[in-house]
Amino acid sequence: MLTKYNMTISNFYYFKQPAFDFINKDFDFSKLEWPNIIWPRLWVRDNIHNILTPEAQKWFIDIGLPEGTINRSCRIFHTKPFSGSNIHNDGQRIGDGDIQFINTWSINYVWGNSKLSHMKWFEEIDTSRGPQWSGSKTVLGTTYQIYDQDNVRVTQTENYTQGLALLCVKKAHQIQNLDQGDRYCLSIRTHDERTWEEIVDFLRPHLQIPGENDGSLS
Repeated sequence: MLTKYNMTISNFYYFKQPAFDFINKDFDFSKLEWPNIIWPRLWVRDNIHNILTPEAQKWFIDIGLPEGTINRSCRIFHTKPFSGSNIHNDGQRIGDGDIQFINTWSINYVWGNSKLSHMKWFEEIDTSRGPQWSGSKTVLGTTYQIYDQDNVRVTQTENYTQGLALLCVKKAHQIQNLDQGDRYCLSIRTHDERTWEEIVDFLRPHLQIPGENDGSLS
């Protein structure tokens, strides 16, 4: 698919990396109560502004996502060494209704000691089988869809171990930590309802686009 800039769309773009600390070093992540599961993830109800530095908060305004756009809550994922998530999309369903998407995209900040972490996107092989609704719910009471590994094929793989990136979360995707180090991810969602193609076009000046200038922002 092409954007209005005649650019083939990807599922993943690094931002031009800001030259400042993104996460508040005074925020004590060790006090968070992680679920004792293979792929721990939390919905942090603490004010996101307690986690982000003032420079990071200003960065969101500078790229066109002002105060009030960013959800006060955010997800934090801890991918342990040699582990990963199931193949899923970030949709939800209320009752027996059709799938609804809270967001089609997210802004993620990744840190830790992992040197090899694959972020993968998939397409279904037999669409008549379809994904299944997870038997579990998130802490917000929403559900999500998971896919059988034998009914998907990989369409894109990115080694995402550090830094800021824009990700498509509406499509089936998975993270795999293939290293002995821990991988942490702060996943920030917004109230912005732009589609994936629209947000890529909107944030294009701030993204590292292959074949275009990239670098860091002060």
